[in-house]
Amino acid sequence: MLKQKFTYNNQLENQTVKNTLSLKVVNTKELGQAVARGAKFVEAIRANNKFSMEDFLSLYDLSKDEGVAILGLAEALLRVSDYKTSQELISDKLSDKNWEQYLFKSNLSFKTLATSFGLYFSGKFTDIIKYNNPITKIINRLGQRIFVTTVKAAILYLSKEFVFAKDMREALEEQRSYQHNKFAFDLLGESSRTQKQANRYYKQYQEAITLISSNFEDSADELFDRPNLSVKLTALHPRFEYSKLNELSGNFFNKVVELVKQAAHHNLTITFDAEECFRTDIYLVFLEKLLRHKDLTKYNGIGLVVQAYQIKSLDIIHKIAKIAKETKKIIPIRLVKGAYWDTEIKHAQELGLKNYPVFTIKEYTDLNYIACAKQLFSYSDELYPQFATHNALTAATILEMGKSKKFEFQKLHGMGNVLHTELSKERNVRIYAPVGVTKDLLAYLMRRMLENGASANFVSKVNDKSVPISDIVYNINDKVLGLLDQKNKIVLPENIYSDRKNAMGYELGYKNDYHYIEEKVASYFDKVHEVGSIIDGREIIKEKHAQELFCPAKNAQKFSSFSNATENEINTAIDAASKSFDEWTNTDLKKRCLILNKIADEFEKNKFEIYALLIKEAGKSIPDAINEVIEAIDFCRYYANQAPLIMTQKKMPSATGENNFLSMHGRGVFLCISPWNFPFAIFAGQIVAALVTGNTVIAKSAEPTPVIANYAVKLMHKAGIPESALSLVFASGATTSKYIVANPKISGVVFTGSCATAKKINMTLAESHDAIIPLIAETGGQNAMIVDSSSLLEQVTDDVLNSAFYSAGQRCSALRILYVQEEIYDELLDMLKKAMSLIKIGDTADFSNDVGAVINKVAKDHLTNHIKNMDHEGFTITPHPQNNALSDGHYFYPHIVEVNSINDIEEEKFGPILHITKYKANNVDDVIDEINDCGFGLTFGIHSRIEARIDYIKSKMKVGNIYANRSITGAKVESQPFGGQGKSGTGFKAGGPHYLTKFITERTTTINITAFGGNVELLNL
Repeated sequence: MLKQKFTYNNQLENQTVKNTLSLKVVNTKELGQAVARGAKFVEAIRANNKFSMEDFLSLYDLSKDEGVAILGLAEALLRVSDYKTSQELISDKLSDKNWEQYLFKSNLSFKTLATSFGLYFSGKFTDIIKYNNPITKIINRLGQRIFVTTVKAAILYLSKEFVFAKDMREALEEQRSYQHNKFAFDLLGESSRTQKQANRYYKQYQEAITLISSNFEDSADELFDRPNLSVKLTALHPRFEYSKLNELSGNFFNKVVELVKQAAHHNLTITFDAEECFRTDIYLVFLEKLLRHKDLTKYNGIGLVVQAYQIKSLDIIHKIAKIAKETKKIIPIRLVKGAYWDTEIKHAQELGLKNYPVFTIKEYTDLNYIACAKQLFSYSDELYPQFATHNALTAATILEMGKSKKFEFQKLHGMGNVLHTELSKERNVRIYAPVGVTKDLLAYLMRRMLENGASANFVSKVNDKSVPISDIVYNINDKVLGLLDQKNKIVLPENIYSDRKNAMGYELGYKNDYHYIEEKVASYFDKVHEVGSIIDGREIIKEKHAQELFCPAKNAQKFSSFSNATENEINTAIDAASKSFDEWTNTDLKKRCLILNKIADEFEKNKFEIYALLIKEAGKSIPDAINEVIEAIDFCRYYANQAPLIMTQKKMPSATGENNFLSMHGRGVFLCISPWNFPFAIFAGQIVAALVTGNTVIAKSAEPTPVIANYAVKLMHKAGIPESALSLVFASGATTSKYIVANPKISGVVFTGSCATAKKINMTLAESHDAIIPLIAETGGQNAMIVDSSSLLEQVTDDVLNSAFYSAGQRCSALRILYVQEEIYDELLDMLKKAMSLIKIGDTADFSNDVGAVINKVAKDHLTNHIKNMDHEGFTITPHPQNNALSDGHYFYPHIVEVNSINDIEEEKFGPILHITKYKANNVDDVIDEINDCGFGLTFGIHSRIEARIDYIKSKMKVGNIYANRSITGAKVESQPFGGQGKSGTGFKAGGPHYLTKFITERTTTINITAFGGNVELLNL
């Protein structure tokens, strides 16, 4: 097995930190004074006897089961409408926990104690009702409402500490009791999924500005001392993404201008909140345009947010300062540390990014925050700093650095009360006050708790008197210098697998990546390159035909070079593969594995050309094209590592005087039949699996995608696969069955496609061969998802749209039917319909389009007929609002069909059609039986916050791949081996540790060593 040399430390991150240290942003004297001042702040915090969230988060450490349980309850409980699900959720989170340890501690405030008692009572209650006896039955029947209400009250204690008020009127009343504080009001709503939601948030922002101004209209304060409104651009637009820049620059931009003009008219400031790193570029592009708008030239109230955990935060500040100088503005900058750190790490690993966009060590972020503060102070004529921090050391350092500067501190309502009381003696402190109803605060509440309660954070440690003050207030430079010499616990994205490189991808939200890929791919659309095809060794096409062939957006005709192979051509290829089998199967295994890694390198080097082919010939979107190349590369590297583990000869235990060996061998000539929906990844994956195990291959291209197959084979030959060991054949299904499958020299078939075709292949193999020929098949699925009332509907919407409609629904793993608990059915259905309408359909050569055409006219007609039949049967159908807007081509727009059960769908519908139905919570077993009884078993999804329910459903489902709280498409090689059971496949799973065993045969060799003069080993004992 080839070992990969891993680099654990992020060189970009380390170099950035070293550069920051070399700047000496804080001198030795200031650091010493900051540490001393910070220690006094900590002493004041610890001397406080009033309730604080620091106290609570210190008590319920998120590294412990109880802390995680509270987090899970806070995220889900308040939105659950039915008691059955509420009770199950509480039982799931609170039972079997040690709540006694949190009671009756001497330093607990009443509120902390009350919350702890509520959780303790509920935890004990859930333990009691597990036992089935008459008493517990009575408690269960009579006490359920009290039980649920108690826990909801406990969780509401937490939410009230973070949420300032339920609406702006209440917030403005509440703020009157804060005589010396400034306010930044944040209307909760993390992001919209529909235009209806976005319009509602916009109206709320408008109303908030009117209400705030009416309460402060007599104020003579300067602009930066006036109230502030925080606005999330993702709340105002459901598709705030870089690829939608042109769309965002139209009516939406004008609406935002009007909102800002309203704030300017009332002399208020408006701050646009920062969000995920992949939105940073669109955030800056959009807001730069806003800052330069002709109607806002004299307004200094447009504020931006910079997240110090971003590695490029210093560059962002420099860019904003440059804009301020050019526009002669003063721009307020709220400096935060960042709230999505864990998500950013996961996202970078999933995409295979070269570097993380954020610092991976908390202390690096702390140091960078100080460096950003120093830079903000250096732009005192252009920028107005607003330091949002609850860290005593950070605040103390800023006070030492900025003695002669104008700035303010900001605090989150409910956090850092004692610290900011101390800070307010020297500087203005603005309270960041979240305003919103329970339904909108859930995701926000969870994020704040996670952000502030993580064990590495100052807030979670400051009230723990067992932690020495010197452990949380220290010389930041010395601390970071010590960390630079240590191995980072978080490996780079390319190194997340222990023995191979993770294939690299791109983040299309990054402006540079987006335009770089766009330019590179476009250059290949018209570029001429020779592409080889091995039917009889002839070069038969040029790639210039890629844009003419089978482009799903046009009714292009077949190019004549891809005509159906003749019997003679097929026999020639099979004979060549058969004759070369001995030579190839006896090629050293290490060499075969090395060639697979070279194939991966060739795919990597030529990825932009492959993207272009996938877009033009298969109608792939650019994200799908990138992911398909990643998957093909991962197949090569993974199988290169797996082969030595599986195929190395093993000595078996035996009686003395005898040696027994188990060895693995290729079977012969394998026929690889790949589908058009993954014409590169599955095509390559099948071939390299067969080759690395010592087989020779006849590769049968999918009829709609011959150019892609052709190009892939060319690269494999270039990497070292002998032409005789790998032949590509273009043939119809009938020709393939008659002349290839039935050929006696075929020793195995690997197939991905429809269940009906797999059955035909299996019958042909059984009838035409004397030997038993193995069939490795991965077929389709009637894939389902169950969603219960504990789910977050916005997350469900994202995952359902991705699973059902993206890739034009042309994945075997795509979601076909959605079962939704009746209590949330109407709300979720409405959200899905409106979110579906925002999917942009069109030619995927334009990267702003989300979904392209289906593969051909036959596919489109099949889907169209299904919709007509369902309409005739009386089912309610909701088409995409632009349905049939593009008539020139094979475009089929997404549809939602309301059905009664999976039994209403006669067979798999391979396209962007989602069937949806409701179910009662008590009938979930019936739903499971319905799904299992249909006979397919490929993919299945669950959306629930109840772990026990997930485990129960998972144990009952007869499917190959189960996904909880995520989309059901996009399986990752090695992480999620892919394949089905029943009518959905024969196993083992592609991209898994057992897949290669299907391509080999085993031999046992026994040698009687006593025949060579006796058992010398035994005689010498």
